[in-house]
Amino acid sequence: MKKYLFATALVVFFSTQLAYAQGAMAHIMLSDMTLKHGIGARPGVIHGKIHNHGTQAVRLTAVTSPSFGRIELHTHIKADGVMRMRQVAGFDLAAGATLTLKPGGHHLMLFDHKIDDKNAPVSLQLVFDNGQKIQHMVSPRANAMQHDMMHHKGH
Repeated sequence: MKKYLFATALVVFFSTQLAYAQGAMAHIMLSDMTLKHGIGARPGVIHGKIHNHGTQAVRLTAVTSPSFGRIELHTHIKADGVMRMRQVAGFDLAAGATLTLKPGGHHLMLFDHKIDDKNAPVSLQLVFDNGQKIQHMVSPRANAMQHDMMHHKGH
């Protein structure tokens, strides 16, 4: 009888732990993700939003894609009165929070592009410190180059 109770207690304990872990991992969502390719050999960039609808904080630690040699997590930091872009080891995302990837803030830098069709969607894999990996397709931003050229016309 004691063995039965002990076995039942173990099953309940591990089931609860597994459900807790899955619940903490299942609530990351992406939205408004856009890709802007670099011109020539210059790096591209991805902006968008990462939502943590879970009850546990997570940290984005890596992003990979077969379309790029490497993807780095970057942010802007004010140093000596000047804003400078810096690579960081991760982005923290509190429970219930949204991380916005945007110009002048956190963003993903795309290096060593390996694709011929810059109009094709790109597959990303986001890796979090809790073990969760999210696959996501990102489309290039329409008319990004024309918009930038018009915006900087005459400069």
